Amino acid sequence: VRDEPVVFRTFIADSSTRSIAVGLPGGVNYVFDAEQCRVRFAWSGEFLDVAPVWTGRGGGQAKALGKRFFTAPIGNPLRIGNPDAEPQLKFLGYRLVNKFPEFSFEVNGVLVRQRVRKATAEDSLDWEFEVAQTGDAVWYLAPKGISTTFAGDIGVLADGRLRLAPGTRSFIATVSAK
Repeated sequence: VRDEPVVFRTFIADSSTRSIAVGLPGGVNYVFDAEQCRVRFAWSGEFLDVAPVWTGRGGGQAKALGKRFFTAPIGNPLRIGNPDAEPQLKFLGYRLVNKFPEFSFEVNGVLVRQRVRKATAEDSLDWEFEVAQTGDAVWYLAPKGISTTFAGDIGVLADGRLRLAPGTRSFIATVSAK
């Protein structure tokens, strides 16, 4: 990975078979799990060792190179309606926007777009979300044990749960190593 992001669909340990590894300029990388519609983990340093996938008979798993600084807990952090209910998820695909992937998926039938970028702090990522109009409350459940901050006054945060203010349809969550 040099000056532009690298997007690589592959089999990788600690994620589903529908994994999309992304290497970002600046040495921060992550895996988006298309089955669970979320970032599974992130690391800093080199990108991937793909030799197990391509050499010999193939079929192995790529290996993340570098230091892992984020591992997602179980469950998608976005909730539409009831924050205590596991959401119904449907991956719709991704497109490149200025060479960066933008993932599209549905949470309880509501369209969500997510972009991930390297944040300014070391070992951190900005998760940029756009949520389509809905009559239900939109929640973001901050992962326990992970430092999460939000840009601007976008809602009420209590006990690691952010309820977006009515009308707020886009927000940025910055996740980083503690």
